[in-house]
Amino acid sequence: MTKQCTKCKEIKELNLFIKKNDIASGVGSICKTCVNKRCNAWNDRHRDKINARSRELYKNDNGTKSKNCQLKHMYGITLDQYNQMLADQQDKCAICFRKRSKSRRLAVDHCHKTGKVRGLLCTRCNLAFGYVNENLDTILGMVDYARKYFEHSKVESKRLKPYQAIF
Repeated sequence: MTKQCTKCKEIKELNLFIKKNDIASGVGSICKTCVNKRCNAWNDRHRDKINARSRELYKNDNGTKSKNCQLKHMYGITLDQYNQMLADQQDKCAICFRKRSKSRRLAVDHCHKTGKVRGLLCTRCNLAFGYVNENLDTILGMVDYARKYFEHSKVESKRLKPYQAIF
């Protein structure tokens, strides 16, 4: 079925109109494209007002509400759960054990297949883990390579000496 948009006058499929349950046809009279243009134009005209309101809301709760929504949406955890993980890890990255910087949060590491949260990582470790595609063979290959070239140096590991102990 089709309908004519009252704004652009184009005839379009019904799925290209905003749903309205209170109208017999079940869709509004203006197509989604025209509605989006109108909303974007309004937002552009009122950008300062929108930004000021956002800053005020963020300032009032110190970003807690928005951070909680983001964590819930992306990882299925609350800000309280994030903070508990942070405390459990003693405010340090789960891989390199560096204390987090004051200006940056630790990233939530999660399995991209299952969505399961694994821990909190600093930006460097999170990127490195992602670059190797979370591939254990690649990670162990990197460990072997590092051991081969660091065995004669005075570099000491913070980890257990024989890495075979992790198997």
